[in-house]
Amino acid sequence: MHCLLFCSFCLFLLQNCYQPSTGDVVFETDFQNLDSTQWIVESETEIKWSDLQGENCMDIDVQKGITIWFNQKLKRDVVIEFAVTVVDEGSPNDRVSDLNCFWMASDPENPDNFFERKDWRNGVFWHYYSLNLYYVGLGGHDNSKTRFRKYHGKADPIPEVIREYTGSKNLITPNKRCTVKIVCKGNLTQYFYNGQKLFELDEENTYDSGYFGFRTVNNHMKIHSFKVFKP
Repeated sequence: MHCLLFCSFCLFLLQNCYQPSTGDVVFETDFQNLDSTQWIVESETEIKWSDLQGENCMDIDVQKGITIWFNQKLKRDVVIEFAVTVVDEGSPNDRVSDLNCFWMASDPENPDNFFERKDWRNGVFWHYYSLNLYYVGLGGHDNSKTRFRKYHGKADPIPEVIREYTGSKNLITPNKRCTVKIVCKGNLTQYFYNGQKLFELDEENTYDSGYFGFRTVNNHMKIHSFKVFKP
């Protein structure tokens, strides 16, 4: 009986905790030197590229909305992982909210040129409904909700919430480094936060290629590392 319970527990851990992979690395950085050719910024307010270079990090400290795209189109099967700290030290933008990201993003109106409408999107959140993508809003609504959605290239109707959390363990802990891992493999799309699986979507009509982007609004966060590899 005890052996059966132990085996069941081990199976639960395997299914709900991310297992490291030894696949080929597509891209990796610790942001010691921020390479402007690797990232595309869409921001509601003017921002200089040099403003994003922190001490061994990408330092995103903004009053309004911003999306920073990794400038490589990714294809399933792929794993994306990054480490980040949301800052709360009393500065004007230290709101502790919206550690968000988009992935497998494409523009149905411009399938061959994703950045054709970058100046129109310009960091304005509602404009991203025009894309096909997966989206997690971690600690949205002033760090009260964590939600998973799939966008379908239109705002009407607004994409439904696939799953939502409100418990503190699935929200942002300020001034503490955390990890996010996104796995796109076969029909599965998974999102892990600090090693625990929060979201999983098993579907036939997956988004199989597109762009990854960091997303936030009126917030201050530091990206310490970013890695893309094949599972």
